[in-house]
Amino acid sequence: MNQVATRDQQLDAGLTFLKERGFNLLALLSTQALSEQLPQFSVDHERFGSLLLLGSAGPDLWKQIDGEDLRHRTHPVDTYTQGTVRAFCSQYLGANSPEDDIDHLVAWPNESAREIPLMALGTYAGWQHTSPLGLGLHPVHGLWFAYRAVVLLGPQWPERKLAASENPCDSCTGQPCVQACPVGAVGGANGLDLEVCFQERQRDGAVCGRLCLARTACPVGANSRYSINQVAHHHRFALLAWKKYQSDR
Repeated sequence: MNQVATRDQQLDAGLTFLKERGFNLLALLSTQALSEQLPQFSVDHERFGSLLLLGSAGPDLWKQIDGEDLRHRTHPVDTYTQGTVRAFCSQYLGANSPEDDIDHLVAWPNESAREIPLMALGTYAGWQHTSPLGLGLHPVHGLWFAYRAVVLLGPQWPERKLAASENPCDSCTGQPCVQACPVGAVGGANGLDLEVCFQERQRDGAVCGRLCLARTACPVGANSRYSINQVAHHHRFALLAWKKYQSDR
C-alpha cells in the first residue's frame, strides 16, 4: 500500500473517531484557497496544505460530556474538546513509523495562537449564514451548532465542505426570532443588541436568564436543539463572559 493511500486511510479513520465523539461537523479546507479568499487569515500553505475545521451540532457532544461525567468541570466543553483533539492527533496523525506521520498543528484552541476567524472559515465551509441574532445559522442545524477546533494538516487533500446554500432567513416569513425577544434586542442593524439582551438576562425572574426565547423560536434546525442542561451551561458561560467584558472595559 502506498504512502498516499495509507495517509488517506489514517485521515478517514481519524474523522470517524471524531464523529463518534460528538464532533459531527467536519470540513477539510484548502489553505491555498483560504489564503486567497480570506486575507484576514494567513497560514503557511507550503507547510500546511489543508485545514480541518471541527464543529458540533445538536446534543451529540453534550451526551459525550455527560457520559464522561465532565459536566462539573469548570470548562467541560473545552476540557473534552482538547482531550479528544489530542487523542485524534496522537492516534491518527502520529503513525507507527516516522515516514507515515502527518505534519499537523492545533491552531485553535491554543493559548499561544493568534485569533482565528472562525465565522469566516465556517462561511467558506458552507456551515453558516448571517441571522438576526448575530449568531451563525447552519443550513441544516440552524442556530444549534458551534465551532470547536482548527487543526492544520501537512498534506493537501481534496476539500470536503458543504455546497453553497441559500440563507434560510431570506425566505423566512414573520421573523419569529425577532418577534419572540421580549425586549426587542434582536434584528437590529448589528444583529443583537448585547446591552439590552444581557440587561434582561440579569433581571430577577426573567425567562431570558435561563434560555433565549428568540433562539428557540427559530424554525431552522428545530430537531438539533440543545438539551435543557446544555442550554443552561452555555447560557451561564455567556453571562460570565459578558460580566468579564464589562469589568474589563
